Amino acid sequence: MVFISPPHVPPDQNTKKNSPRKTLQDRRNLIRTRNRMGVGRVMRTSLGTSQGMSTLKIVLKCSVLGMVLHWLLPTVLLKMNPDMLKEEAQYFGTLGAIVITGFFLIVSLLKGLMLRSRSNQKQSESRHQDT
Repeated sequence: MVFISPPHVPPDQNTKKNSPRKTLQDRRNLIRTRNRMGVGRVMRTSLGTSQGMSTLKIVLKCSVLGMVLHWLLPTVLLKMNPDMLKEEAQYFGTLGAIVITGFFLIVSLLKGLMLRSRSNQKQSESRHQDT
């Protein structure tokens, strides 16, 4: 492994931003794209941001919720209505799990979006008052 020394940084600047580990993380979070002319353009991946990570966490939590509901709802339906066929309970349990999980996913993503927009609004207002 070749170690590349970071550029010379004056002592008054924060050297944590210029560390080799930080530049390696930045390289991992970048995608190079090419347009028709062959010129490369660098873009950040969506998981390289805090918004992407929070969205991933929400999706993972909802997928686990969906798996648990898919396993639990048919047995609950059979306990509540013993005359129901097992296939019908499986169908309605799966349908219920999809609907409930989708509802929680949409509500969670909208909640996160609204919180981010409010915090961005407050930050822009505070910057406007400071100038």
